[in-house]
Amino acid sequence: MSYRKIHDKLWSDRWFAERPIDAKLVYLWALTSRHTSRAGIVEVPDMVAVAETTLTPAKYRAALADLSPRVVEAEGRLVIRKWAAYQLDNESDAIGAARLVAQQPDAVRAAWLSANADEYRRRGWDDALDTVPPPSAHGADTVATRSPSEHEHEHEH
Repeated sequence: MSYRKIHDKLWSDRWFAERPIDAKLVYLWALTSRHTSRAGIVEVPDMVAVAETTLTPAKYRAALADLSPRVVEAEGRLVIRKWAAYQLDNESDAIGAARLVAQQPDAVRAAWLSANADEYRRRGWDDALDTVPPPSAHGADTVATRSPSEHEHEHEH
């Protein structure tokens, strides 16, 4: 059994407050699911997510769409943005997460790097970050990325 942290400011976060109830449920499920790796990657078929959230497949897919850009889908996996900022406590955690990411397909690595690399650098975990192979040009092209200025106005969970 593992434990995850959810910041109490989540409930007053404007982005979260504006999400529909189904999106809130899926977001909390993704943050706390036993299917979520210590790298913040959820690898589970939709039918399992639907069963665990008790949503219909259509409502689950709609909820995922409502969670962008905080949850990004790549290669059938969900990548949680800023996972490193809230779930990794030390460099040992960061190295373990990076090792898991290194085994992922290009598009997943690209999404994870876009979502977490800045936090790794901010904390001085460059050595851990260096263990994640860069995605090929094809893999990097399959994931939408946002500029740092787009992140500045968001509140985090």
